Amino acid sequence: MSLFENARTVFQVLDKDFAPDPFFIALPVNTASAAPIVGIQPHPVHLGATPQKWADSLDFSGVLQKISKDFPAELKSNYLRHDRLLRELASDIENCIQKHPNKPADLDYGLSFPFQFNGYLVFIALGLQNTVTPRFPSPPYRDLRNDLGGIASMVTHTCWEFFFAEVRSLQNMLQGRPPTPYMPADLVGGAARRFLTNIASQIQQRPVMSLGGVTYDFCNAISLTKYEGGRSEGGIVLAHTGHPALKREVSFKNPIAMSDTRAARKLLELAGNGLFLQSDGEKIFGLSAVDSSAIPTEDSLFFIHFIGFHHWETRWKKDVLFEVKNGMAGPPRGRFDRAKLLKNLEEVFSFPRDETAALHLAGLVEQASQEECGTMLIISDRAADEAARLQQQSTVIEPIPLKAETLKSLTCIDGAVLLSPGGICHAIGVILDGLASENGTPSRGARYNSGIRYVDTWSENGHKTLAVIVSEDGGVDIYRNTRAHAQ
Repeated sequence: MSLFENARTVFQVLDKDFAPDPFFIALPVNTASAAPIVGIQPHPVHLGATPQKWADSLDFSGVLQKISKDFPAELKSNYLRHDRLLRELASDIENCIQKHPNKPADLDYGLSFPFQFNGYLVFIALGLQNTVTPRFPSPPYRDLRNDLGGIASMVTHTCWEFFFAEVRSLQNMLQGRPPTPYMPADLVGGAARRFLTNIASQIQQRPVMSLGGVTYDFCNAISLTKYEGGRSEGGIVLAHTGHPALKREVSFKNPIAMSDTRAARKLLELAGNGLFLQSDGEKIFGLSAVDSSAIPTEDSLFFIHFIGFHHWETRWKKDVLFEVKNGMAGPPRGRFDRAKLLKNLEEVFSFPRDETAALHLAGLVEQASQEECGTMLIISDRAADEAARLQQQSTVIEPIPLKAETLKSLTCIDGAVLLSPGGICHAIGVILDGLASENGTPSRGARYNSGIRYVDTWSENGHKTLAVIVSEDGGVDIYRNTRAHAQ
């Protein structure tokens, strides 16, 4: 696949709203004999390329001047000695991109570390939607691999993995060899592994390279290990031993290595009722209680929650940084899928996907997906009539165009929020009715099944209806009666 296709498949594993814009930049080491090259996909063996839409007009004059004046001559043969200078160069190129008048306003760009080919320093640039990246929590910590502090998220770590993979492939292709293949899911898994390793390095105050991803491997192994037939449940708090927000209730005289999977899994049975195993990512020191009011905003206090067999997640404060289920890492599986919602709105209500009303409803659902108590939105073309019919089992309000900030206050009570396709709210706290449905399931709660019953019953009666069910764990289900809407 092309650089563009690879980026799209990788980052849409994280969020379907990502539409990455990757391209490469090749800057000559000998600035007097060659010109910069910018393109989407290089031709094998040489650097001929299809020009990128706008970036081929980037002004690299300042960067080229720095190459010619500031970089030592041996850079041509041993550029890896000059890590700091190359990072400065990458930062200068990023500034060139960010200041370009034709750069899309919704994209922010980052650069890979360069490699050298035929007298050029070759970088991969990647643009991602700055409206999507904030959906991924970014705990602050200092990256000890270099002298740069920073804030990182699952997106940032996936960018690093993407850059490493594509640089390898690009090097092979330019040398006439087949590109190095990779699976997007494996790359995202590598990002999660790197993420947890960086967290452990911050806690232990050790360089990342000395850890080798062992914390991630330990957690995987513990999640796969049963104790007396029971699945893994409970939690580990990752923090330095003297963390001010931790109160040690039980201290182990001899700390237990997390690599001792059976021992660690046995100790996990002790966690619960407000107690966590306390670890620095390599050793388990005891059982501690957490005083959340004492957690400094900028501090490194992370949690590993074991949810079931081969299922665990890493949290910072109340945010899930990533989860691992059946060996597959990524964002929480229940994340709101905007593309799926827009597709359903189009099919049920005949909305174009860029219709203002559809985008407004998507914004409301995204807000609802962030509520801690769970909720349900019912979108119906007969919302006004339904509010009147169900007035004895709901709180009917004067119809208002519902705003996201208002929705936060309306989901604190039991029952559904009843909306028209135009985003007009007619009732809150609606107790839904409906006949028993073959699409219900006892494995899901009352909220989910009541939404299914209501949608199935009234869709069969000619209503255009869609339910968005948000669970307390943040999972989002979008449900419509496909049989009724197909007729």
